[in-house]
Amino acid sequence: MLFRNVYVKVYSSLLSKDREFVQAMVESDKEKVPIKDIMTKMDKPKNYISIYRRRLIDDQVIFSKERGYVEFTLPYFADFVAEFGNMY
Repeated sequence: MLFRNVYVKVYSSLLSKDREFVQAMVESDKEKVPIKDIMTKMDKPKNYISIYRRRLIDDQVIFSKERGYVEFTLPYFADFVAEFGNMY
């Protein structure tokens, strides 16, 4: 129910590059994802990545407790993206 009622709306409201950022986080398979991993997976420089990082933080999809790392704010959001992300 959480997936259908909340996460579909959250994910579908993201822009394609935001989704690409989130997908790179999921593919890293870590709870605390290093920004360097996202840069590598997206093949983009740090200043490019920081734009999408900031937008996702502002949208409260991710947060950064530690410099150089990001985590999902929403519980099980990584599971949702891994399972249903390419459907939306």
